[in-house]
Amino acid sequence: MSKWSRLYNDVQWRKLRARQLRDEPLCRMCNARGQITLATICDHIEPHKGDLVKFWSGPFMSLCAEHHSSDKQRIEKGGKPKPFIGTLKAIYKCTDCGHEQSVTEVHTEHGVYVGSGANWCDKCELGKPERKETP
Repeated sequence: MSKWSRLYNDVQWRKLRARQLRDEPLCRMCNARGQITLATICDHIEPHKGDLVKFWSGPFMSLCAEHHSSDKQRIEKGGKPKPFIGTLKAIYKCTDCGHEQSVTEVHTEHGVYVGSGANWCDKCELGKPERKETP
């Protein structure tokens, strides 16, 4: 049991947590990777370490239990999050005509491999698409 357990069991914290999860229902770390996962934890972005002002005022973010207990803990200890392994849909924009197209990226422990849509524009067939964002 954490030495801050009494704070996390407080009625006011439960209300604050519910409001955070209502306002940001998806895990922020999953969302950054293009995944959709319901968040279950209201996380202190900056560790409060018992500082009551930080505890009650945040800032906060919503996380799934997996990210809270793995990547977030690594980051707080000065490490890096685990690399993402899986597929993502990303938006690539043509440098010539501005056309946007969806491209599947495959992330492995060896690197990122992209589909053919990242090599040429589907519309003008001349421009080289550049990664814009994940949808």
